[in-house]
Amino acid sequence: MNDRRTEPGPLPGAPPEESRRPARIPGPGEVPVLDPRFFARLGLRGGYSTARSASGRELDLDLRGASDPERVLESRRLVLAALGIEPESLVLPEQIHGAGVARVGASERGRGADSPETAVPGADALVTAQPGVAVGCLSADCAVVLLADEDRRAVAAVHCGWRGVAAGVIEVALGELASLGSAPERLFAAVGPAIGKCCYEVGKEVIEALRLPVEESPLVAKMSPVRFRLDFEGAVAARLEGAGVPQGRIERAGLCTACSREPRFFSYRRDGERAGRFLGVISPGG
Repeated sequence: MNDRRTEPGPLPGAPPEESRRPARIPGPGEVPVLDPRFFARLGLRGGYSTARSASGRELDLDLRGASDPERVLESRRLVLAALGIEPESLVLPEQIHGAGVARVGASERGRGADSPETAVPGADALVTAQPGVAVGCLSADCAVVLLADEDRRAVAAVHCGWRGVAAGVIEVALGELASLGSAPERLFAAVGPAIGKCCYEVGKEVIEALRLPVEESPLVAKMSPVRFRLDFEGAVAARLEGAGVPQGRIERAGLCTACSREPRFFSYRRDGERAGRFLGVISPGG
């Protein structure tokens, strides 16, 4: 992932240390963002926000239960400007850790942008083929997957917590894209910052729900008979590949939301109920 103001790097499939290099937009008062490498090549807008501006302002984008909604809305405006997204174009899902996917268009512009009450109900993923519409998801440890086909016919944002992944949200979103003519083999995918194997200790029920072999998978490290460390980013990438997205087109951030210091992200595992949320968003432009 890189800075959109530089020349775009190679397509996904570059060596891991290169493809996982985080991007910053430097400068006092400016907003650091991560930009998937394929965005520049496909003419897409969006990317991933972080937790703080270069001047130290917290960039919590969660309106749910916010003590100062106006500050959150101002943070959203700052982040969206850095990502090249018009605030009125943003559409957000309700995010209930399920497998609900909704297709949105011009009539849904702005849903969830100013109030969580207007977010698309029952959805954890949004798909659009409408220029001028931006679909996004908020996160604080879950992976936000951003998808686009090579001809820019359609894009998607998918909120991937372990429950949603186990329920099939990735496969349902890919099916919705396929209904628009975007077959999995034509897609590029970005797996955004998520809690890493270094910090993500889970019970056996999570491993079983994700159908991962305890003894054989490189994604799982056994800590005790009932506790494991999980490479969740890797599990999400594996589900994408298993559903037909070519491995060389899957770009991984490689940044742990719980322990990354620069850039820093919000983490529910680290901060509990007081954790803010960052944004992953994509738009075909227009």
